[in-house]
Amino acid sequence: MEKTFAAHDNEGFFVIVKASSKGEAFEHIIKLKTKDEILIDHITEFIVNGSLLENFYMDEKGYFLDDDTGEFVERLNHMSEQDLEEYIDNCIETNVRTFWEDKQEFAEEYLDELKKSKGYETYVGNFSDDFMFDAVRRVLINTNWMNDIEIVEVDFTEKKIQIISQS
Repeated sequence: MEKTFAAHDNEGFFVIVKASSKGEAFEHIIKLKTKDEILIDHITEFIVNGSLLENFYMDEKGYFLDDDTGEFVERLNHMSEQDLEEYIDNCIETNVRTFWEDKQEFAEEYLDELKKSKGYETYVGNFSDDFMFDAVRRVLINTNWMNDIEIVEVDFTEKKIQIISQS
């Protein structure tokens, strides 16, 4: 039986969804978000400090760039330019494969587009629809893209009013 759900976050996103469960409601939200230009840009653009790539630009000790200066962190300064590039590329590949641990075909698709972006100042990846749906799902679940999204079942069977969110 279909129910009504309200979904919202603290950034002003609010939607009403008909679905049989919260999980199905979330799937509908993912489909809606695959058309969100800002989210699409976040996934398809390869910008170290402003896209999905940022989540992969690190090793087990932390991010490669200093938050304040935007320069490489001190622990990387001892490497030659070639060694640094190779080290960063290997870490990115490892992180991408971990992110898509259960869908290595999407890891490959992302890495292929990332390789194509080398040498371009701006490059927008060209991804399959299946990749984009999966990437949107993972970004929504695994990053802080949609802070505190809440999905609430709207049920008027025993009351005439229901608070969805309250500050």
